[in-house]
Amino acid sequence: MADLLDDAKRVVLAWPGRTVPLLSPMAFWWDGRNVWFSTSSASVKARMLGGNGECALYVPPVDDGDDGLVARGQARVFGLADPVGLATHAGILAAAQAALMLKNAQSMVGYLTDAPKIPREFLPPNRVLVRVALEDHQSVVPPGIGKGIAPGLPTEVPPEIRRSLGGARRVVLATQADGVLGLMPAVWGAGFSLVVPKGMVLQDGSAVTAVLDHDPGFRPTEVAGISLSGTVTTSGPKPKLQPEKVRWWSGFDLDTAEVSSSPTSTIVIPD
Repeated sequence: MADLLDDAKRVVLAWPGRTVPLLSPMAFWWDGRNVWFSTSSASVKARMLGGNGECALYVPPVDDGDDGLVARGQARVFGLADPVGLATHAGILAAAQAALMLKNAQSMVGYLTDAPKIPREFLPPNRVLVRVALEDHQSVVPPGIGKGIAPGLPTEVPPEIRRSLGGARRVVLATQADGVLGLMPAVWGAGFSLVVPKGMVLQDGSAVTAVLDHDPGFRPTEVAGISLSGTVTTSGPKPKLQPEKVRWWSGFDLDTAEVSSSPTSTIVIPD
């Protein structure tokens, strides 16, 4: 676990939502016991993790064919809403913030370059630190991609984002059933069919969210991604994600829409 967390550039953070699990790719720093993030105090993750700290992390393998990692833990949010926490942990928070910036130095350069375009809520005075104390972890082997094509993404997503993500097969999947949060790497295909790691099972009717993102470099304004939520159906040869809602982001712009219908074709030509 330590070697993988030392080498990984980003992880995917998952936490329980009201009806579906939520996911977010994150830059991070690992101190040997805890994982640290920085996010906007106005973000959904800051608000929800501040109330219920249950969460999980997926750490992808550095090289194809290697093991990844799923870890579970409890999050604590440090911000202006917790002045006692800020005061009593001031030294630790300052060190964690400095280490987080150093680990992600290239992204910080891009952050400063894009500063004039960054909304106020994402600037340092309006950010919080999140500490995840890891409680347990397990190795996981991502499934092979195999034959097939990527599913057509919902047309509610702007065409430029669909173009940047088109063709990608690897996603990270979170499930939520009977109060239990699950997290795993997956491969999706036509019709949002899903292949998950050996030994992991998707429960019919469970709430599920898949996240797919594209980070071409170190400029935060160039990052794009989608989070597709719905339910699992297992009536066919492979489990499928039945999409109901899609959330997308491009840089610091975010939007959400209901998915009106699944694409009728496995191939969607970009606008």
